[in-house]
Amino acid sequence: MRVAIGVDLGGGSLRSAVVREDGEVLSLLTTPTPRTGKDAVLSEIHKQVQALQLEWDVAQVGIGAPGMLSDAGYLHGHAVNIPEWGEFDVAAELSALLGSPCVVRNDVVMAALGESRFGAGRGADPVALIAVGTGIGAGVVVRGQPLSGRYGAAGEIGHLSLDPHGRRCRCGRQGCIEAYCSATGMIERAHELARREAGGLDGPLRRELLQEPGVALEAERIYRGVAEADALAMLVHQESCMALAHAVAMLVVSVGAEVVVLGGGVMNASEFILPALEQPLRALLPPELYERTRILPGELGAQAGVIGAAAAAGMWTQGTKRVAEGSLK
Repeated sequence: MRVAIGVDLGGGSLRSAVVREDGEVLSLLTTPTPRTGKDAVLSEIHKQVQALQLEWDVAQVGIGAPGMLSDAGYLHGHAVNIPEWGEFDVAAELSALLGSPCVVRNDVVMAALGESRFGAGRGADPVALIAVGTGIGAGVVVRGQPLSGRYGAAGEIGHLSLDPHGRRCRCGRQGCIEAYCSATGMIERAHELARREAGGLDGPLRRELLQEPGVALEAERIYRGVAEADALAMLVHQESCMALAHAVAMLVVSVGAEVVVLGGGVMNASEFILPALEQPLRALLPPELYERTRILPGELGAQAGVIGAAAAAGMWTQGTKRVAEGSLK
């Protein structure tokens, strides 16, 4: 059996898996991402990989991590969702911890590779993936290989500004795509609209937010409101989809994507999001591109990152199970 280990480091959770060369996940570990800084994150990755290597005889490791990562695994700049995660050689430090070389790329690029080889993008070229979650990111795969660009900046669309006078983003700039269509941006927008005079937006969601201003709102609640035609939820949804349509159009015209895959937790509401993209995309794209480009929901879900990271490890190797199922504590 030919296998590799894939690691997916996100702002909320860290996943590591043994993946077979056909994309099937054989063993998966998940823990919350440590919030105490870089060293704690690296240590937790080491711990998960070691646990999998105790269970499986496998050496090849691929790792997806946030931020602008070069092909060599150096992180340029800082990731806003993990403390102290910036400007260091991720691949070198992890290779030293693990005792063998590993491949490190941007986490969304790894997810794009997973969907390209084993998911919604199978057989298409180029394939782009936009991850719509707590943040926004994109990855591009051309001729089966991830596209990184100089400094690993290819696909870093989340903090591309649509309006220099627009909504304030977590990064400190204004009008970023992420400020409008990430889960974080949508939640902040819902609270902002609720505090205004009703102006036609009164409804269950607005009253709920005014009664409990500190409520831990989630994107799922907004889309429950969309299903009920709640005015405030509908406006947040419409603004979000307009920004997302711009992100999709940018990737279609810049890399000539045949398929754009939409993944991430927010896409659990794909039945509302995909139809809402049709009109703005028809307006934004030349007709010949609009008709030829497929916009599809991801097929691999939360496992896209670990599957793509395992594929990027460079080589599937013969792996055998060392211990019986369930014997690891």
